[in-house]
Amino acid sequence: MFGKRALGGSASDWLFSGILASDGSYLAAGITSSNDGDVFNNYGQKDLWIVKLDSSGEVSWQKCLGGSLGDGGSSISKTNDGGFILAGYSYSTDGDVTENKGIQDIWVVKLSPESLGAESPFSLIAAEPLEISPNPARDLVYLNAPPLERVSITDVNGKKVAGNLTLSSEGYLDVSFLKNGIYFLQGITNSGKVYIGKVVKSE
Repeated sequence: MFGKRALGGSASDWLFSGILASDGSYLAAGITSSNDGDVFNNYGQKDLWIVKLDSSGEVSWQKCLGGSLGDGGSSISKTNDGGFILAGYSYSTDGDVTENKGIQDIWVVKLSPESLGAESPFSLIAAEPLEISPNPARDLVYLNAPPLERVSITDVNGKKVAGNLTLSSEGYLDVSFLKNGIYFLQGITNSGKVYIGKVVKSE
């Protein structure tokens, strides 16, 4: 059991609500302005931030939800199907937010049980499939997608391996630094469109 733990990045971050999950981990929801440290894949300005801590206080999973404007969460609760529901606010009309009725809206997000497991940590994002070749990969992989502004990589446990990676001018990404295993890649275009794919790294 941990006592104290600082969470966040170099900008302002707030956590307002937390619960104990059935597996003994802790989930907390709030707002983040950061895109470094414990936080990655911030859409812009402020995002709703959900973070999962193991019993020792280490971050085992995190996710930013929102769009290009200010968004945040103030509460998190369990649902009967084993998932979670978050309540907050949103100014955005893009990213994870499909509609805004004017200025600041109430925003409710439902997380499925699978989204917090060993499946892709990006499973909540509306995304296009990302074609990756060769796959399995050793050194360089080609990402068959429109020009991607940045790419993030996580392992099967949802832990960030690398963030804000850039591709070569030909669309190749260097994955030689990865250990053998399965990884999820998320690429984002300048317009905010998301592409997600899975790659197997092998020698």
